[in-house]
Formats: sequence, C-alpha cells, structure tokens
Amino acid sequence: MSVDASHTTASTGLLQSLIGLILLFVALLAWGQPLSDLEKQRINAVLPEVSNVSDPVGEFGVRELKQGDELVGYAFETINVVNIPAYSGKPINSQVILDLEGNILDAYVLHL
Repeated sequence: MSVDASHTTASTGLLQSLIGLILLFVALLAWGQPLSDLEKQRINAVLPEVSNVSDPVGEFGVRELKQGDELVGYAFETINVVNIPAYSGKPINSQVILDLEGNILDAYVLHL
C-alpha cells in the first residue's frame, strides 16, 4: 500500500491554513477588547494629556494616543509582536507606551 504524496501535501497545507485562520481569529478577538483599567491608568500616568485612545490597528495592534486631534504617542501589547516566555514557558504580555520618536516611555506586565 502506497501513500499518494500529493494527497499528504494537500492535507498538510489544509491543516496549516486552518491553524493560521484560528490564530488570526483569536488575535482579532483580543484586538477588539477595550482597554483595561490598568492600561488606562498607565497611559494616564505617563501621558496625562491623552484624551483619546484609538482601537488597535495594523499587524501589531498599535493604538494611537491623542490629545484632541493631536497625536502624542502610541501603545501596543507585546503579545501582538512576539511571545516572550516566562520561566513557566507561558508568554508574558506587556503594554509598551512610546512617544512620537519611538522612545519607550513606559513598559509594564499586563498578564503572565
């Protein structure tokens, strides 16, 4: 009994596509979440002039931080960029707040 190589390749490709779609769906669900109280507090502590925080946009889910219509900074969660494993092996999710030049103003752990 022989296994058709094209059938095996097609099955593997289908499985990889399905896994990719599931991961994309999970990421989109996470991006749709509103800011937590902790995230709001940290943004306010670092950039108290921020009056508007956008929904996450782009490949890495970056939020624009604005004072009125003026852009004053950015915020993103590291889990949308890279999985940084803790000692347990589970990823650590941190919020990073940047100024307009890309300097890190604040970084703190959201979830272990």
